[in-house]
Amino acid sequence: MKRILLSIITITAFDFGAKAQNVNIPDANFKAYLVGNAAINTSGDSEIQVIEATSFTGGIWCPNLSITDFTGLEAFTSVLSFYCSGNSLTNLDVSSNTALVVLACQSNQLTSLNVSTNTALTQLLCWGNQLTNLDISTNTLLTKLVCSDNLLTSLNVTSNNVLDELDFRNNQVSTIGLLSNTVLDILYCGNNLLSSLSVSNNTILTKLGCEDNSISSLDITSNVDLIYLSCGQNQLSTISTVSNPGLTAILCADNQLSAVDVSLNTNLSSLYCNGNTITTLDLTLNAMMTELLCHDNQLVILDVANGNNTNYISNNFKATNNPSLTCINVDDASYSTTNWTNIDAGASFSTNCATSINEIATQNISIYPNPTSYQITIDTEENIETIKIIDVTGKIVETKRLTNTTINVAHLIKGLYILEIKTDNGLTHSRFIKD
Repeated sequence: MKRILLSIITITAFDFGAKAQNVNIPDANFKAYLVGNAAINTSGDSEIQVIEATSFTGGIWCPNLSITDFTGLEAFTSVLSFYCSGNSLTNLDVSSNTALVVLACQSNQLTSLNVSTNTALTQLLCWGNQLTNLDISTNTLLTKLVCSDNLLTSLNVTSNNVLDELDFRNNQVSTIGLLSNTVLDILYCGNNLLSSLSVSNNTILTKLGCEDNSISSLDITSNVDLIYLSCGQNQLSTISTVSNPGLTAILCADNQLSAVDVSLNTNLSSLYCNGNTITTLDLTLNAMMTELLCHDNQLVILDVANGNNTNYISNNFKATNNPSLTCINVDDASYSTTNWTNIDAGASFSTNCATSINEIATQNISIYPNPTSYQITIDTEENIETIKIIDVTGKIVETKRLTNTTINVAHLIKGLYILEIKTDNGLTHSRFIKD
């Protein structure tokens, strides 16, 4: 009987000691948060017992509390989510927190982050740190990764097959492979060192931001669900959006584009195509347009008469620095003159620019017949260096040096064209119709 009683006393004492053991939490701010959280500090005392930490299965939410040391976190082996953004962390150890589903440690000063044991993670938010490397090969359940604004030089997401949101903007990544990320919905990779980007396997992509890279070609013909495209500040010479009828925003400024065809993008509301070499822009079929920035181009024709002009505001329409653009076709010339002030001094608004565009040519140059079915004659005393024939999409159909003043246009399909004539005195443009 004495032996049994002694055993019971020993076991009871052991259990009491385990329950009474406190977690070491040296950071006063972290400890204050934990002690003040009734869901964690179930005893209501001034300490966190080990049993309280290990049994907690909720979330720890302590952003912006000036915490520098998260020692004690290792005791929370069953915690599901941990939010510690906006503190002053240079180190974070989550190796013991193997049940973590969400880790949000953005806006700190972390130089490294090891999440290899956190195989249950579905969301990792670590942007705004100083990470030079991030290994997520074991985090195969990740659906959201935001690691922008770091110092990453590489990123491998080939093991993350269920990833639907990836944001690694503002790093130094030079290559990215996305072939296995077939459920990717959102991709932001702007301001990196990418020279190429393939999204052909990402067929359900709805948002793509790849601006501020060195990408020379971009094929989005497979991305039929795309609604947002930001690809400015690259080296793109062509862009095709005909397979993306749902696009609402195209931001393609500061590339090398000579044309942008948005005729099938009937949901388009925002187009930023400034800083290119576009000569013709037709938005007559884009009745949802509310924003247009097409300044710093080589526009000769700009037609925005689509029945929706009154939904623009002045700052959302800018067509300056297009020296050859003298007439802009609009819904209501009086309205646009009053409300759209960001145009060149030599430009004006009209509901019928046909005459005005023909007057681009100087008095010393004229063309006839117009319309024509076979040839055009250029009547001028100036020395013609070259001529270009440009179609309504802005594509240069033909470039030639003239040996005489007659141009054969019989081979052209019927339609409207621009004749760009380069002389010793500069460039002139005139519209003609091929019957």
